[in-house]
Amino acid sequence: MNYVSAVTSESVRIVTSGTMSPDIEALATHIGSGEAHLPFSSKVELAEVLTVLQRAKFFFADELTGWPPAAVFQQLREESLVSGVVLMVSWRSQNAPVFGDV
Repeated sequence: MNYVSAVTSESVRIVTSGTMSPDIEALATHIGSGEAHLPFSSKVELAEVLTVLQRAKFFFADELTGWPPAAVFQQLREESLVSGVVLMVSWRSQNAPVFGDV
């Protein structure tokens, strides 16, 4: 499963199982062990990175606490920086993902 696991102040962290698309690999730094970081330096660049991941059908992690990637996307959508729906994943337990969309 490919998903956005976190959004920090300067990068988007993704988890991948398999090869990355050339569009995503071109954005990525610190690639290794099924994880990569996609840096950004502004809210507009963050929106562009998240849109690439949305188009690639990555799931966006959603959690009950904090500011998970699904919530980041929702906020940017409210600000008209991104549009559409993203696939969402959360976990009931370690091996029990729950899927939806936001």
